[in-house]
Amino acid sequence: MSLHERRIGQAGMPPLDAGGPLLSRFEFWPAWLFYAPIWIWIACLMVRHRGIRLPLIANPRFPVGGLVGEQKSKLFALFSGAERARLPDYIVVRRRALSVDRQVLNIEARLLACGIRYPLVAKPDIGCRGAGVRPVRSRDALQLYLQDFPAGQKIILQRMADLAGEAGVFYVREPGQRAGQIISLTLKYFPHVVGNGRLTLRELILADPRAGKVS
Repeated sequence: MSLHERRIGQAGMPPLDAGGPLLSRFEFWPAWLFYAPIWIWIACLMVRHRGIRLPLIANPRFPVGGLVGEQKSKLFALFSGAERARLPDYIVVRRRALSVDRQVLNIEARLLACGIRYPLVAKPDIGCRGAGVRPVRSRDALQLYLQDFPAGQKIILQRMADLAGEAGVFYVREPGQRAGQIISLTLKYFPHVVGNGRLTLRELILADPRAGKVS
């Protein structure tokens, strides 16, 4: 992939500037090492302010402060203003202990009533780092997803966004303030390669300056 192709970017995202380093020295640190300084700082604040539950007030509207176990459906329900129009339509489904075929028919009836059609994105209501997130493009794909999903657990079926990019926004609002500020914005570009009619997909990936190092 040429530098020109890298600067084109992806739909819905600003052009990617490839002038900087393609890899970061911190990018592939293990999670325990990356978060260790944060947990040390949290422990110091807990001692300083004499409260072991101090981390739980960081996100007061989230269960357990959003540290673990938050339900996407409850977070989505907090969208009530103009921002709700930016959230793709979704339904919440509980995996029932009945035949997959029967439940799929019930789900499709609910989707139709909400004006949601394939393709969809299926995701666990409680998840972590993309685990269990799958594209669902047909009834057969939905059946396969339900077959592997634990009974009794909730699933979110959401209209698929047709844009490839992703952004991580770190928003902070101090107690008592009417508005906060964005202190960090991370744009995530999905790697892609362009075929040339000669090389295999594996060869194209390995030849890419970045994808070849992270594959």
